[in-house]
Amino acid sequence: MELYQSIRNAVSKEGCSIRATAKEFKIHRREVRRALTSAIPPERKSAPKVRPKLGPYESTIRAWLTEDLKVPKKQRHTATRIWQRLVDECGADVSVSAVRVMVRELKAEIIEPAATAMIPQVHLPGRTAEVDFGDVWVIVSGEKIRAKMFAMRLSSSAKAFHQIYMGESQECFLDGHEKAFEAFGGIPEEIRYDNLTSAVTKVLIGRDRLENERFTAFRSHYGFGASYCTPGIEGAHEKGGIEGEVKRARRRYMVPIPKGPTLAEINDKLHQRVDADDVTRHVAYRKENVEAAFLEERKALKPLVTESFGTAKILFAKVDAKSRVCVRQAFYSVPVSLIGKSVQIALSANEVSISYRDKQVANHGRLTHRGDSILVLDHYLEAFTRKPGAFPRSVPLDQAKKSGAFSRDHEAFLAGATRLYGESKGISEMVGVLLLARRLSKAAIAAGLSRALVMHTFKADFVEIAARSSLESTPMPLEDVPEVVAPTVDLARYDALLEARP
Repeated sequence: MELYQSIRNAVSKEGCSIRATAKEFKIHRREVRRALTSAIPPERKSAPKVRPKLGPYESTIRAWLTEDLKVPKKQRHTATRIWQRLVDECGADVSVSAVRVMVRELKAEIIEPAATAMIPQVHLPGRTAEVDFGDVWVIVSGEKIRAKMFAMRLSSSAKAFHQIYMGESQECFLDGHEKAFEAFGGIPEEIRYDNLTSAVTKVLIGRDRLENERFTAFRSHYGFGASYCTPGIEGAHEKGGIEGEVKRARRRYMVPIPKGPTLAEINDKLHQRVDADDVTRHVAYRKENVEAAFLEERKALKPLVTESFGTAKILFAKVDAKSRVCVRQAFYSVPVSLIGKSVQIALSANEVSISYRDKQVANHGRLTHRGDSILVLDHYLEAFTRKPGAFPRSVPLDQAKKSGAFSRDHEAFLAGATRLYGESKGISEMVGVLLLARRLSKAAIAAGLSRALVMHTFKADFVEIAARSSLESTPMPLEDVPEVVAPTVDLARYDALLEARP
């Protein structure tokens, strides 16, 4: 650029001829004429690459790379393998470095897809929403668990709802919808999904899908439409709003890893943080914050349905010999009186409710790991009356100790009763105390146990009397306490035996 400026000044201002100017700047006369024609130098033309040895094999290499598009990725040609084939099969005398350069250029031309245009869209209030799941880690009661975060985002206002579940089952999927509708105070007209199995049974031609029957009934109940993205990575951009929202929520609300005694408390804190954040959060260059935009969009949402769909899935199972039912490869206890009978199971996102003849017989929190079990001690008490020897090392007792249902007072009572009456009789008294939980409150039983330990009386009847006395708020008189008579030993006969010894 400076050279062209000097040439133009020399000709126009100093009156130099083209020949003199070329001689002065030691350039060709053609370059002087170019400078006089345009003040901007022309771009340099790069010389075409000449590959005298490798050039004849370019079509062969291109064909091999094109065929690789139909081959699994781990069995495609590398540059070194192409060089080996050229040498062995074609007798080429080329260097491996030259082959690498050509392969890099051809791969960029053949394999890399052409850029597609992203067309901005208009999102009318209340018209569309998007749903997706994302992996997150949480710490529940000190245990680090990999969970799933359900997310629904209103496309117009960018208002989002998040709920963490232990899994990605259809029950969690539908429960997340109901909670999101309740949080939004309305229902969008259409929701966009990828092709997750909770909603889609089969992908048909184009945008047509064979939906899961239960999801179709769910959509019909709440009156919203569904649209689905193109399968695979090609359709990832079609719901970029929710993809970005899941990543934002993971970085914003999941760092550091959320902790809590229960998943419900972690979710409550998550909802509070999201609502507080939306008051000050702005999307792109919008002047209004997300909360203000949502208040306007909520007016356009369809009203909520008064009756819930009921997201629990109804199953039936037979109680096994260990008084358990198997649900999604996890085990839940029921009373031993139901062994061998068929029960009805209502499987929801967080609970497992078990009924027999329209009467609920057990209710458990839902497990997520295969082979895990929840065995309630109360369900096995009748069996322990017949098999007291199975009580000390039983899984229900171990779980009751870990959960706190079998307290230190229970352990002290069992130890005292076993020491005084023997193992079988002592366990029977302990089972009698545990059976009181079906008739009396926990506080009353705790008071009865404390009274029994103070009086060193290890009888279930005494615990019941003391528990009922605590309910009446009247202290139990000492004269009513049954006297425990220790077994006496006749020492005279031992003296006679000692005298008879030689």
